[in-house]
Amino acid sequence: MKWTISEFEQGQRVVDFLKSKGVHPKIWRAIQAKNIHIINQSFFQSNYLLQLGDRIDISPAFFKSKAPTELKADILLETKNLLIVNKPANILVHPSGPQKETTLNDLVLAYYLSKSISSSPHPILRLDRNTSGIVVYAKSPSVQSQLQNAELHKTYLAVVDQNFPDTDFLYSAPIQRNEDSIIERKIGDLGKSSLTHFSVLAKTSSHTLLKCTLLTGRTHQIRLHLSSLGFPILGDTLYGKISWHSRYALHAWKLTFSGSSTISSFTATAPIPDQLKLLFPNYSF
Repeated sequence: MKWTISEFEQGQRVVDFLKSKGVHPKIWRAIQAKNIHIINQSFFQSNYLLQLGDRIDISPAFFKSKAPTELKADILLETKNLLIVNKPANILVHPSGPQKETTLNDLVLAYYLSKSISSSPHPILRLDRNTSGIVVYAKSPSVQSQLQNAELHKTYLAVVDQNFPDTDFLYSAPIQRNEDSIIERKIGDLGKSSLTHFSVLAKTSSHTLLKCTLLTGRTHQIRLHLSSLGFPILGDTLYGKISWHSRYALHAWKLTFSGSSTISSFTATAPIPDQLKLLFPNYSF
């Protein structure tokens, strides 16, 4: 990754400049710790103020992804500001604790490297390990900040048992942290307002396919709302009991953004996983 400092960029600290370019703090800390020469082929000083014409050159080795070569990010849509990826089930979006397994961030970083995109991954929407579907990545921290506060219209598919009511309805139940768990949430009067619209798309003798539209975006919202109604998602062993294919029957299906003054509108749809299709062979997805 190479930059030449312009008159508009001079005078700022090198760490601030690298941050503005989406270089992760871990990368520039590693550069500093190893005494790597990146500025005018000189040693990297964190308090150095950039001058007009300074050249910054960071070796691609510092952006090396852990992603195995046989794994690639499934790109649904790309713009100058965004990358929208179809996440498979059973993969983390980002590292959690000391795990060294491949994450979706690793796959996105590998894609950036292949396209010479000078950014680190900035996920907007994050999914649980066992949920599949749409994850949005911003190509800069500023776009990430804008979209985290933007109104994104999110629609999921979920599978529960066959006795789910046939009528469409809006469900409201406040969600709060469970004091006894760092992961689990619960319905409670002290929680934040949470709204989900449910509609039935298909039924078989054993399962119901639901379209779930989020009007708010709380952690585990769909999973917890369905569990509180007595219809936990197939495979959700945290809020239910039935294990299934080592994943949740929950898929982030569609996402729409109406646009802003700086970010163009977009619509993305993630293909239906085969595991879900097999449950409803007569339904046209």
